[in-house]
Amino acid sequence: MNVPMGASEIIPDFAASLLEYFEKQLEPFLTGEYAFPDLALEQETAGAPLTNSACEASFGFLDHLTKVPPNMTTYNMSIKTVAVKNKLYDYFSSLPEMEREEMERKACENMKTSVEQAMIQKKELQQKLFRKMEEKARELAEEQSRNQRKKHKVASEVEKCGFWRTVEAMNQKLENATPKNAKSWIKSNIQFRKKVWQPSFEPKWLLQFSHKNHTFSLEELKNNLVQLIAADPEWDISEEEDCDD
Repeated sequence: MNVPMGASEIIPDFAASLLEYFEKQLEPFLTGEYAFPDLALEQETAGAPLTNSACEASFGFLDHLTKVPPNMTTYNMSIKTVAVKNKLYDYFSSLPEMEREEMERKACENMKTSVEQAMIQKKELQQKLFRKMEEKARELAEEQSRNQRKKHKVASEVEKCGFWRTVEAMNQKLENATPKNAKSWIKSNIQFRKKVWQPSFEPKWLLQFSHKNHTFSLEELKNNLVQLIAADPEWDISEEEDCDD
C-alpha cells in the first residue's frame, strides 16, 4: 500500500482529534452515570410502560364509541353540543333534587317527540341541501349555455372578415377597408381570441377595447392585435378563412 507523501505526519494529529471527540461522546457510558446503572431503580420501574400507547388506545376506543351507532346519532350529538356550549350539566346539577327529578320526568316524556322533531329537521336540512345542489347545477348549466351562445355569436361575427392568423393576412384584409370596417373587423378578431382562441392570454388588456378609462383608437387596436398574433403559438400558419366585405 502506497502512503501519500506527508500522510504520516498528518495521521497522528488527525487520530488524536478523533480520540478526543469519541472520549467526550462515550464518557457517560464508559465511566459516567450510565456506566453503573442503579439496580434498585431498575427493579422499581420494571413494570412501568415505556410509552403511552396503552393510554392512547383507551382514549381512541372511547372516541370510537362516541362516533358509531347507537351513540353517534344527530340527536345525541346535538345534546352533547348544547351541554358543552350552554353548561347545561352544571346548571342541572345545581338544581334541588325534586326539581331535577321533575325535569328528568318531563324530558323522558318528551324524548319521543324530540327524536321525531330531530328527524324532521334532518329531512328538512337534506331537502334544502338537495335544492341548493340542484340550483347550483342549474346555474352552472345556464352559465355554460350563455358562454356557448357568446362564443357562437363571436364566431359568426368573425366569419364576416375571416380569422387572421398572421400579420400579413390582417394587412391584406385591411388594405382597402374603410376605417369603420377596419375597426369592426379588428374588434371581431380580438373578441374571438378573447372568447375562443386565447382566453387565458396575458396581459388581459390586449384583449380589451379600453384600458384604465382610455378607449383604444384604430391604430392602437391594430397594434394590440399584432401582439396577440405574434404571441400565438401557431402564428406562422398562413391559411386564412376570408369572406366578402
